Order: sequence, then C-alpha cells, then structure tokens
Amino acid sequence: MFFQKKMAPYPSRTYPIMQQPSLQPNEGQLAQMQRRFGMFLHFGVNTFNNTEWSDGTLPVESYCPSAIDADSWVRTAYEAGMNYVVLITKHHDGFCLWDTHTTTYSVNYSPNQTDVVRAVADACRKYGLRLGDVLFPPVDDCLNTLQPLMHFPHDV
Repeated sequence: MFFQKKMAPYPSRTYPIMQQPSLQPNEGQLAQMQRRFGMFLHFGVNTFNNTEWSDGTLPVESYCPSAIDADSWVRTAYEAGMNYVVLITKHHDGFCLWDTHTTTYSVNYSPNQTDVVRAVADACRKYGLRLGDVLFPPVDDCLNTLQPLMHFPHDV
C-alpha cells in the first residue's frame, strides 16, 4: 500500500512512500504455509494463442481445447503428494473459465463450453484435495489499485 506525503521544496507535489513489510507473516501467509505443497493451474485463452499475456482482445473462438481432462490434472497433483490445487479462474484478460452469462468472454461462448472450474472442483472432491481459485482484476486496472484475489472458499 502506498501512502502520500508532501515534501518540500515542492509542497504541491506528492511522493509515494512504500509501507515497510512486516517481519511476521499475516493470517493469509500463515494459511498458505500450512497448506504446504500444491499446484497452480494456469490455463485459458492465452494457451491457444501461444502467448503469456493478453489484454482481452483475443477472439473467444480461439479458446478451443479438444477436451478438458481436469481429472488427470488433479490426479497428477494427488500422486505427487500435493495438498491443494489453485485454478486461475479469470486472468487479467478477463476470460472466465466457468459457465457465466455476465460476459461473452468466457467458456460459455467458446467452441468448448466445458465449465473448467466445475470440472476441477469435481476432480478435487474425488481425490480429496483442497481447491482455491484466483480472480485477477481487469488488465486496465492491474497496475493501479486492485490486487489478485486468491481464496479457498471451503473444502470441496
């Protein structure tokens, strides 16, 4: 978090002062340490456009996996001794991996309409792994005020 402090000789200008990090982990950091070993799944429209980063302008039709094998993804985590899986459900580009009608930039409007979030949740339930998700802010705000949100809403 940034704080604003006015300093001479330019009293009308503000200068950001970064808050010093704590030497003690916060509640979220402690929870993450207790989860120990897990897998992050980063999959979406960029996967099919050979790019790491996009701005929401890639065509939804380009998201075209021939199949979604969430069971094998989660089974791999389970067999490796992992305790949880985190799925990036919406990255900065805005593409949603779940069945939603709040935007046309989602699996709902793509050639493969598999609800990836549900498929991964079902596989986590099957293998007894915790499921977390990450929602990123829109690309036009990612450098401003919003931070990615990762949470483990409940054991699946």
